[in-house]
Amino acid sequence: MVKRERPSTPTSSSTSPESNTNLHSINQKPDLKIKAESKKAKGGQRGGTDSSPGKGGSKTPWSIEEDNALIEIMDQVIKTQLWPAIKASGNQQLVARGSYGAQYHAKLLLRQGKTKK
Repeated sequence: MVKRERPSTPTSSSTSPESNTNLHSINQKPDLKIKAESKKAKGGQRGGTDSSPGKGGSKTPWSIEEDNALIEIMDQVIKTQLWPAIKASGNQQLVARGSYGAQYHAKLLLRQGKTKK
C-alpha cells in the first residue's frame, strides 16, 4: 500500500501556473521500480541459513526432547516465580485463590494454549 501525501496548502493566495505544477508533482505516484529494487537490496543482506539471525532463515522443527525440557523449565518457573509475582501485583482476587490454585490454573492455561493451535 502506497502512502499518499496530502498536497500542502499554498501560503500565498496567488494561483500561478507554477504553483499548480508543484501541487501536481506532489500528487504523482512514486516510481515503484526504485522501491522494489531497494527492498531486494535489503533482503539480500539477510541470511538464509540457520546460523544467521533474520526473518529469511529456515525454521527447524521442535523435537520431543526440546518440548519436554521446555515444559520442565516452565513448571519450575511457575512453581518458583508465579506466586511471588502474584503477591507483588497486589491483585487480591488472585491472592485469594492461593499458591496451589494459581499454579494449577497457570498450567491449565498453558495446556489449553498448546491445544488451541
